[in-house]
Amino acid sequence: MKKLLALVCIAAIGASVFAEEPVNVYFDANRLIEEDLFGNWHELTETARFLSPAQKNTLYAAHKKDAVIPFLANWFVGFGVGSALQGDITGFTTVLLLDVAGTAFLVYGFQPIFQFSNGPDPSDTEEYLAYSDEMNRRMNRNIPFLLAGCGFFLASGIFSLVRPWTYAASWNSALDSALNSGADAAVSFFPLSDGQSLGFGVRIDL
Repeated sequence: MKKLLALVCIAAIGASVFAEEPVNVYFDANRLIEEDLFGNWHELTETARFLSPAQKNTLYAAHKKDAVIPFLANWFVGFGVGSALQGDITGFTTVLLLDVAGTAFLVYGFQPIFQFSNGPDPSDTEEYLAYSDEMNRRMNRNIPFLLAGCGFFLASGIFSLVRPWTYAASWNSALDSALNSGADAAVSFFPLSDGQSLGFGVRIDL
């Protein structure tokens, strides 16, 4: 009777100690995802083998990326704000650089018009016509800059509207595969006895 009681106590203690491990593994997996999902993918795959299905579902739901709000933010605000909200640093940097470049080229391209607004009085016909001709020459010279600015904004617009969807799909796919691609580890307890003492063992099948 004493041996049976001792065996039950040892098994209970061992189970309680081992029960703490999935909690630590859960936080480790959560940290790997938050730090860098793509960079830590292989390590996360190994860690996820010790997670329960419920823990995997919880992690996936907590870190799944949505594309709707980033899409709307990129459309209405611009400058990669939506991609920044999504955590997509590459997308944010790309859109920001394209928008800044497009703005700079357009401002430079329209510079003659800004200067013309402070030109001579239209009542002075001769001077006004001469200034108008000069402005037209400058505008013609700046057409390549205007076209470049429009091109940058066009590229930025297309990229910023497509990127949130492709990034979310790539992130969610990597997250799902990391959490579910590896086979789960099988854990079992078994008693040990040499005839005089009792103990227990833990077997982990990977």
